Amino acid sequence: MTTVLNNEVIYAEEPLPLSSTRRVAEFENNRGNIRGGGTAYISIPNLRNGVIDCNDAFVKFTVQSTLEGTNLPHIDATPAEALYNQLTLSSSGAISFIRKIDIFSNSALVASIDHANKLASIISVSNNGLNSQNAKSAVDGTSLSPTGDLIGNVVADCYGVFGTASTATKCITPEMTFIINNGILACLGEGMMPIFAQKNGIELQIQFETDARLSYVGRYGPGGAGSAPTTISSGTSTFTNISYVAPIIEFDNSSMDAIIAKNGFGSRDVMWSGVGYHANTQQLTITNQNSTGLVSTLLANNRFKSLKSLHVGAFDNPSVGDGRGDLNVPRIPFTSIQYRMNGLEYPINRIDTIGKVVQNTISCHSNNSPSVGSTLMKINETALNYRQSATVAAEATSQKRGVCGLSLETWAETDSISGLDVSQSDTEALINMTSQADATAALTIVFVSTYDVIYVINDQGVLSASYN
Repeated sequence: MTTVLNNEVIYAEEPLPLSSTRRVAEFENNRGNIRGGGTAYISIPNLRNGVIDCNDAFVKFTVQSTLEGTNLPHIDATPAEALYNQLTLSSSGAISFIRKIDIFSNSALVASIDHANKLASIISVSNNGLNSQNAKSAVDGTSLSPTGDLIGNVVADCYGVFGTASTATKCITPEMTFIINNGILACLGEGMMPIFAQKNGIELQIQFETDARLSYVGRYGPGGAGSAPTTISSGTSTFTNISYVAPIIEFDNSSMDAIIAKNGFGSRDVMWSGVGYHANTQQLTITNQNSTGLVSTLLANNRFKSLKSLHVGAFDNPSVGDGRGDLNVPRIPFTSIQYRMNGLEYPINRIDTIGKVVQNTISCHSNNSPSVGSTLMKINETALNYRQSATVAAEATSQKRGVCGLSLETWAETDSISGLDVSQSDTEALINMTSQADATAALTIVFVSTYDVIYVINDQGVLSASYN
């Protein structure tokens, strides 16, 4: 039998790291105030001897919205009105304001994350624990009700008073500042970015949503349903103080020489791996939802060398309702699902029960054991075959949520790239819907592909990404 000497009884001096200093830098949007639908442009220049610690980086912005509707909270509201009528953020918090994130190097597109708000909501529901919501509430506005419903923070309680021009039919929200720090920032969201090696730096572009209804929900307050609820018919937002904030690690000249020599910067291509996200959206019509057969959906531009996982959820559309439903809560719109790739079905047997849904979803995120994974799904809030409620009012109190994930990695517990190669194959989703309740409105179904990316900085200092 081989014996092992425990680390606790090995006495040795710890090695010293390369000489460096750490400071936090804030890179600001250079286009001034941005209206909803507009795009912020943030330049991150080449920093001599500098590396960005993207693991602790985040996007920061301030938003103020003007909403129109009925029974909106306002500065002159009576105590009874303030009790009954509440305006909350969407359950997905600040990310609900963001439609798209693009990253450019030397004017060439490196990463593009479209439908960022829906994508982030799906990943959050599939891979967050209940305890994590406490910290997220302070940072990005997400929260949980005492009964476990997904809700956003109450605007009046958390962010100050409404604008003085606010009325019950038109209100101006307080200025609210948020932080977004999740991995959908692609190469600027994880790892150590060698910004020193990039000739012209990086440009981060953030496109904001046009429709503010995607970011707010009108709800009954703690007084219950005794008065007319808050509704939202339209809304616009203005965004200020937009920036990318990140720790910068600066090395002295001798340390930087060692890094360059070890990696070959300037003399050859330098590569490292990361994770990318791609969202496919389809309208699930009333006819689709009321179908009793298979509905086939082809996922466009979904050819990757290493497809790690697939997630799917469905969302209500802004055209439905009056702002009393949360448009960023994902639900499961089908009875069963299976994918066809490379001429084979994945999984072999269809995912057709809540138990299978949750277990498969956990397997996408837990590297150790699927039994210890976390999701925001629970038995009384997760159901197959979701249908838009016949009355919007029901959406204000019924926040059922669900996401269905499928892991495609061979060796998920290692650091190796071992996803399914679909670079030569289309991905087809085969969903089945058999419901006793007729659909009342179309849904937007969102498929999220998670895949391995190889980032490359060539000898000219230009960053690119390879994934197929």
